Amino acid sequence: MDLEIRSPQPYDLVGGMAVGREVVPVSFIAFGSGSGLWIRVRDAAGNELAALHPTAAGSGEFGGPYASELALPAVPTTPTGTVEFSSTPSGPPDQVVPVVFGSAVMPGYFTYVRHEVVPGDTLFGIAEAEYKVGGEWPFIHAANGHQIADPSLVYPGQVLNVPHSTETVFHR
Repeated sequence: MDLEIRSPQPYDLVGGMAVGREVVPVSFIAFGSGSGLWIRVRDAAGNELAALHPTAAGSGEFGGPYASELALPAVPTTPTGTVEFSSTPSGPPDQVVPVVFGSAVMPGYFTYVRHEVVPGDTLFGIAEAEYKVGGEWPFIHAANGHQIADPSLVYPGQVLNVPHSTETVFHR
């Protein structure tokens, strides 16, 4: 299968509650063609949270671009997981994208912004600028655990995903 995943990118925040919705969707955009496409979302323990098999008018053929959402049945119990793309219904996936579940990181999560660290930045300072509450820095740390080993150390040039919920956006 020829497949290009445009979204999500590795360690993107995915999922979240959109205003007026009761599902936690994971959105994706894939380009490609082949005999089929199977998409699975798994938590860090390997449990399948949701699956989708898009086809072109019931033909069994996948022809990109394809954009869709998978509704997760609940907020994942782990902050990280994967979105897997496969050309067969069983067996190993062709591509695996590690992701962070925004709704597991921050209650009411629905979006994120990117912040490039500059000299003098701290997680507390970034949280104060984004949320008006510096003490909410653990949300930023949880969303970026794959690149922040010590929450007291962030480095210029790092690009952090700063999660937002319905409450934090209105603090800005």
